[in-house]
Amino acid sequence: MAGPAMSSAHQRGGAREVDLRDRIRQCALELFAECGYAATSMRDIAEASACTKPALYYHFDSKQGLFVEVLRTLLDRLDDLVGEHLSRPLPVRDRMVRAGAAYLEFVRANRSALRLLMRAELHPERAQQPFDIDSYRQHHVDQITALIQHGIEQGEVREDVDLATAIDALVGGLEMRVMLFVGHGEPIPDDYPERIVELMFRGLSP
Repeated sequence: MAGPAMSSAHQRGGAREVDLRDRIRQCALELFAECGYAATSMRDIAEASACTKPALYYHFDSKQGLFVEVLRTLLDRLDDLVGEHLSRPLPVRDRMVRAGAAYLEFVRANRSALRLLMRAELHPERAQQPFDIDSYRQHHVDQITALIQHGIEQGEVREDVDLATAIDALVGGLEMRVMLFVGHGEPIPDDYPERIVELMFRGLSP
């Protein structure tokens, strides 16, 4: 039976392994975003992560597998973040504003991550491991669709709303701000989610 000292040492060792795995993922993300998939080698990632190649291969057996995990981890974080706010027991308008604000705050704090997503989706390299980003986007669209339908049922949204166009306007507006920020460094106004949701709910008529 392991004593307290051995148990503590085991826990510290496990924590170091987790820390290294996270560090590898973050360094790989930065390199893939900056240099591209083909130009990034496992040696580059090991050096950036301050670990040996055997340690790198212990956690990730291939560059393809590491690339996929980087994207999956990133998109899962975004999915959880947006889903958490869209599912809160609040009025539909407030859920949209909070989800949009959380998303844009994530973008501000993780510019390289969004650069990688755009690069992987819009300019995929021939050698790059395929990854289904569309399914994540569709999941968000489905969540927003369900939320607007709930708003219709609760009398918060008018019954004749064009769901597809409303979603295009909301998602498209947010994504345009993200592209301007990631690609050109144009700041994202703090109140942008509230402004675009307010415009949706009030319209342009006087």
